[in-house]
Amino acid sequence: MAFPTGIVLLVVVCLLFGLTSAGFMSAWSPNGKGPQLILQDGISGKIFYSLCNNYDSDTPIFPNSESAAFAIDPNLAPKKGTAVAGVGWWADPNTQTGLMLVVLGEKAGYRLYYHDKDRATAALKFDPDTSAWSYLGIVSNDHIEGNAIGGGFVDADNITVVTPRDKQNIEISSRHGNGTWDIATFPHPLSPIVTHRDRANGTVTLSCPNNGTNQTEFTLDENVNDTWTLEAYDGNPGALGFTLDQDSAANLWYIGNDSQLHQIHRTAGRWRPASNQDPSIWPRADAPNAQFAAASDNSGRVWLYYVSGGNMTQVYRSSRDMWELPTVLQTVNDTAIASNAEAQNPTGLSTGAKAGIGVGVGVGGIAILGIGALTLMRARRKPRATELHMTHPPSALASPAPDYSEVGTGGRWIGGQWVPDEGMSKEQQEPVHELPHEERSHEMLGEGHARELGNSRL
Repeated sequence: MAFPTGIVLLVVVCLLFGLTSAGFMSAWSPNGKGPQLILQDGISGKIFYSLCNNYDSDTPIFPNSESAAFAIDPNLAPKKGTAVAGVGWWADPNTQTGLMLVVLGEKAGYRLYYHDKDRATAALKFDPDTSAWSYLGIVSNDHIEGNAIGGGFVDADNITVVTPRDKQNIEISSRHGNGTWDIATFPHPLSPIVTHRDRANGTVTLSCPNNGTNQTEFTLDENVNDTWTLEAYDGNPGALGFTLDQDSAANLWYIGNDSQLHQIHRTAGRWRPASNQDPSIWPRADAPNAQFAAASDNSGRVWLYYVSGGNMTQVYRSSRDMWELPTVLQTVNDTAIASNAEAQNPTGLSTGAKAGIGVGVGVGGIAILGIGALTLMRARRKPRATELHMTHPPSALASPAPDYSEVGTGGRWIGGQWVPDEGMSKEQQEPVHELPHEERSHEMLGEGHARELGNSRL
């Protein structure tokens, strides 16, 4: 990016005097970055800017040509002769940088943390009210060797950003309510810096480095001996995970060059390594310094994801002291597939069939009443039963299965028709149908029918 992106205001005004080719201009000086100049060309209307590749100089380079002009949407082109004003600056990102994003709430918006081209740690802000990104400035000017960034937050005034400082140490930047970032490292601490010098009595005030500390002031404290080291750590982890427990106790995670998961826990304000779990709980990653992702819900639960055995694997802590067996993530939803298969090849009753049963129950009630009336009529006709039996076989109470007769003699049902015994005529054995057309009942219609219940679609 030739020009460090800032905020440029284009104020369209009506000018009552003549224009010159020099146009209108604005200059400002970002903190520690030298002066910046912008100018609207009076002929083309384009806005030219000075180059950012000499910010360490007190004199900017100003091409005064379209080679250093803002790329502005033609539909939003500034009017010739407009006033211009500029302010701000943000650093080009390191093309290998990791990213860490947090959402602080509906009003506070997003914060994005990254390493700039000087390998300092910087921040961008997204404001929901303006739907715009802006540069928040430097979090730490310390030169960071690794690319990974992790972090988390308790609230908008309590944010933590973690980065791999060098081959032995991890850097922690902690934001406080006054907007200052305090910076520390572990296992080996940074040297304190002088924040106040009282020449009258010869005393100085020391504090930890912060976001205002120059890069040259970041040094490790040689007066402190290390009491522990980061296991299987070479300063280049693929990722750094940061999680919080229910009491805001922090945990830092990384996969080392031994392909194993490692945990660092903060206790009483001090970072210390936690015990490693058995490989059956923390399986080996498929690569050293592997990429992974971490999440927590501030209740003690932690989810860690990385590739193990060729599969994306979930390592899950269900409470502060309880680890579950790792789970290989499914590539498809088996439940959804089973549901779809059941819908395509139903083993139970279809919607239409269930509706048919409902209709059948209603018809069945009528049929039962009819059978009751028929039974009463038969009881009254009992004196004639012998005579009727010689001419007409009694009918079954329901349509019997083929080749089977529930009552009566002298013939049988075959293919829905009464077939008389040999020697008896069909006319003599014609069946009586108390419920005409029973064989055409449609209680159980197929799936293709969309109107089982009148005109209502199911």
